[in-house]
Amino acid sequence: EGLGLRAGEEGERSRDDQGRRAEGGGASQGDLDHSHDPPPPPPPPAAPKPATKISAQKFALIKSFLAQKVREVLESELSHVRALAPGESVDERDSSNADAENESGISQGELVRQYLEHQAALGQVKTAAELEKEFDLAHKVINHLVKRGEMLTVLLRPSRKEEEDDVTYLQRLQDERILTYHSTYVPEDV
Repeated sequence: EGLGLRAGEEGERSRDDQGRRAEGGGASQGDLDHSHDPPPPPPPPAAPKPATKISAQKFALIKSFLAQKVREVLESELSHVRALAPGESVDERDSSNADAENESGISQGELVRQYLEHQAALGQVKTAAELEKEFDLAHKVINHLVKRGEMLTVLLRPSRKEEEDDVTYLQRLQDERILTYHSTYVPEDV
């Protein structure tokens, strides 16, 4: 009988049903105890996304570009802080500079935008499909560098809004989070 029973349970159920019938109580489908039935199978897992393949050279080029842009932002913000406090002593200025360095960064969205503009200026991006591919690739490289702690770290994340669903928040998080150099990263002369 194909009632979804596990091995060994079929004989046990048949004996129980025969006992009920002998007592005069016919077993209907509703009378059967389904507490021993296995749970329904889980839904099939979503198809895994194919892994993104990137050459070591392309990865190094993207990483180098990102490092250069983060460095430019940090240097710009640092020079801005120096210019704002001309009357401070050297010790106070060094302290302000260290604070500015620790709190300076660039949004991931801006970093990706600058990368895409650079690629377009080089003639590497000519179609909408190529633009989308480079957009996805830039985000994946940034996420990889953040996850591995190789070069970038997240300095600041936007707060989630009450009415925001998961997908919307994750998209906004990817765009608005502020990135800076990881504390263990030593920038090379880019």
